Amino acid sequence: MDYQLFCQWLKDNKKMAERSAKDVVSRCKRVKKITKVDDLSDCTETLLIECKDYAGYSSFIKSQLKRALVLYDEFCKGRIQNGKQ
Repeated sequence: MDYQLFCQWLKDNKKMAERSAKDVVSRCKRVKKITKVDDLSDCTETLLIECKDYAGYSSFIKSQLKRALVLYDEFCKGRIQNGKQ
């Protein structure tokens, strides 16, 4: 995962402030840690939901983590469409 490129994409394409973009990147890192995966993929949300640690989080935190995954997935799909895997 190229964190700097993803952060820049969030700022450019989603018009996020620096702090907000870094928060999303941090949430992606947190998801990787919770799920114990090397990289995020389409299956990561399912793995996340199945983790017992995740069940203990508030609905607010859960929604933030899921939103970060959605944004990362959108970023990856855009890179694939542009031929920049």
